[in-house]
Amino acid sequence: MTDTALVGGICVDIRKSMSRFADAYLMNAITQISTPSNRQDATNVSTLDSQATAQNDISIVMLPVSQLVVSDLNVRKSKASKADDESLQASIIAHGIIQNLVALPYDKDAYPVISGGRRLTQLNALVDTGSINSDYLVPVKVLSESEAQSYATEISLTENVTRASMHPVDEFEAYAKMMKDGVNVEAIAQRFGKTQLYVHQRMKLAAVESVVLDAYREGNVSLERVMLFTIASPERQLKCGSE
Repeated sequence: MTDTALVGGICVDIRKSMSRFADAYLMNAITQISTPSNRQDATNVSTLDSQATAQNDISIVMLPVSQLVVSDLNVRKSKASKADDESLQASIIAHGIIQNLVALPYDKDAYPVISGGRRLTQLNALVDTGSINSDYLVPVKVLSESEAQSYATEISLTENVTRASMHPVDEFEAYAKMMKDGVNVEAIAQRFGKTQLYVHQRMKLAAVESVVLDAYREGNVSLERVMLFTIASPERQLKCGSE
């Protein structure tokens, strides 16, 4: 699916139907999403997350790569570039894992990693090439059962948002899951140093049909085009997305 196909045919009606208010909304939304918001004081970030990433945390243990798997709760799904992956592999070989991973309690012969999925993926790549052994030890904070139930998604999102750039689609979906779990917009904004308007804009984009979001994630459609779909009905989105 190409950018042209997504806005062709019936999708042109979306542009024609936009009022001046909608135009203003679109420009404001794009500005909000394209421009990083000011970070709030670090105390607004979850205390649990700070504990989860502290190297001197007593709950951090050394575990072999073979006992770690990427959890479905790890919110980062978009892949980094090949150059970034190679750079991370080189860093691991030269310096080891500097920042600990965070995992859920042991389950089905492995620890599901909710923060550090990319690092684990590159560790496995190094195992595959013979650069390291499968018993290579990795620092991991293993959450308690209560921590896992309450904060798994939040910890993963916090680490990804505040560290390397995260694809907007992953962020949309993670905010949506947190709201489904009962966290309101104000709390999400405070925890991640965002404005409430920023979170609202992310949430509006999270309602866009998956076929459009997948095209955006794959780089086949621009953010500006995705914004147009926020004012279209689900039926029209699907019709445009299939063209």
